[in-house]
Parts: sequence; C-alpha cells; structure tokens
Amino acid sequence: MKLTTLYLFAALVFFSTALWAQKPVQVPQKFPLAAHVTASRSLYRLALQPVPAVATLRVFAIIKGKRYELDNNTFSAKAKLLHLGYYPAELEYRALGKTGEFMEKCLLKMPDGKIIKFTVTGISESTGQTLDKVSAQRN
Repeated sequence: MKLTTLYLFAALVFFSTALWAQKPVQVPQKFPLAAHVTASRSLYRLALQPVPAVATLRVFAIIKGKRYELDNNTFSAKAKLLHLGYYPAELEYRALGKTGEFMEKCLLKMPDGKIIKFTVTGISESTGQTLDKVSAQRN
C-alpha cells in the first residue's frame, strides 16, 4: 500500500512538472499598429431631450501610411479632446457583401490602459504615398 502511494505520488509530481515545462501558447498581439493622431476636435450635435446638445470626438490620424478620420460613438455632454501623438491601435475590418463596400472600427489604447472605440468615417491615401506612386508610374 505504501509502495503504491509512493509510485502514485512520484507519477503525479513528474506529470505536473511536465505540464509546467510546456511552451506557452502564442497569443496574437493586441494593438499591433501605431496611430499618429494629427488633429482632434469636439463636435456639438443637437440631441433629443433631456440633453439639448452632446459633444462627440473626431480624430484625424495616420495609420499604416493612410489618413483616417475617426468618430467616437459614445456621446457625452462635455467637450473632450485627445492629445496629439502616437497611440497603440487596432483596426477591425468587416466587408459588406460583394460590392466592395466595407466598415471599419479603430481601437485606440490610451496611456492609462483605457480603450476608446472609434468608427472610421473617412480614409484617404497619404500625400507622400500618392506622389511616390505617380513618380514611379512616370519613370
């Protein structure tokens, strides 16, 4: 009986250390992109009662070499702005059928760890990229 208990204890210790020695599972990196916020503004819009007007945050940023116009979906009664600079970002893409239309959301991580979700309302190519493409086509 004592010998069986000893073997059981040894097997338990061996297998538990083998489980701890396994390599950790690779988790995809959250916020793999960098968003350079170049402009931030607060927009006031009329709303239904009881709040007469609400402010929404509009941000202009450069992500992956393209200019993005981002609107915050959460409304507040106070005007808020975002500091200019670089923020960790993630883009969520969703195609809408086969027409080529799509919707995109952008998540920005603030220095305090808070995550703000934006809707992409505009996208354009950066001026530098457009000039490079034009000069490459001419040569």
